[in-house]
Formats: sequence, C-alpha cells, structure tokens
Amino acid sequence: MGRVTLRKAIAQVVRERWITLGGGGCRHRIRRKPKTSTASRGQVIRVLSPYSLSSIGAIHHVILDHVVERIAGTDYHIEYEHNPGLYQRHQPAKLRHLDSLSETADWLLFF
Repeated sequence: MGRVTLRKAIAQVVRERWITLGGGGCRHRIRRKPKTSTASRGQVIRVLSPYSLSSIGAIHHVILDHVVERIAGTDYHIEYEHNPGLYQRHQPAKLRHLDSLSETADWLLFF
C-alpha cells in the first residue's frame, strides 16, 4: 500500500469520525463510537448477484443466513437482487436505476 492510498484512507476515517488525528508527537486515537452518525437512506440492504438463490451453493446460503442474523433486531432487512446482465456487461443506466432506489441503505455484491 502506497503513502497516498494510506493518507486517503486515514482522511476518510477522520471524516467519518472514527479516529481523532494526533499531532505534535501524539498518535491517532480510535474513538469508541463516532460523534455523529451518518443517516442511511433506507432500511433495505440489497444483495446483488448474477446467480439466482436456487443456484447458489450451500456455503453462500450460510453466508446470507449469517448476514440476516447479524441485522436481526435492527430496522434493516435483506432483499436479493438477481441480475446476471450487470456482471456480463457494463450497464450504466441499470446501475443508476439500482442506485436511485430510495429505500436502499447499502449494497452487498455477491459474486
């Protein structure tokens, strides 16, 4: 990892308020919780995959089940998006449409 990459990564976690920068011989400090949380856009975590749920292997079902267990008790839920075309060729219009879904909190790319 280069210096520029490392500096950009540190700048990102500072912006997200996960660390406090040191200075004058002091080390950076990791915060227990960020001071301000970033509001998510929605409550849906979308899983995007080129494979249908019926065609993925057992280990992949275990991974998805673990993700569902981890978000249990929160306001989030999982939706599986089967779209083989996005993994075969670049489709900017389709990607913009998926990104514009207002209830989406985050994406999990599952290949």
